[in-house]
Amino acid sequence: MIEKFKPHASGFIKAMGPYTAAECLMVGDSVRCDINGAYEIGMKSILVDCRHKYPDYEGWKVESIYDLREML
Repeated sequence: MIEKFKPHASGFIKAMGPYTAAECLMVGDSVRCDINGAYEIGMKSILVDCRHKYPDYEGWKVESIYDLREML
């Protein structure tokens, strides 16, 4: 059996455990693997862009994980 992980929806669903997508928040550093995967199942997400790889990203974004405290 081959299990699929990020960015496949099944990996996110497995990681949610007993929670719904609305109760979870994805924090990740890759738009393709973390942010898009979360979006596909209806999960909110925050991009951590410490290397400024995504200057045009218009969603929730921080430059450091330490900035998350201010957002949450």
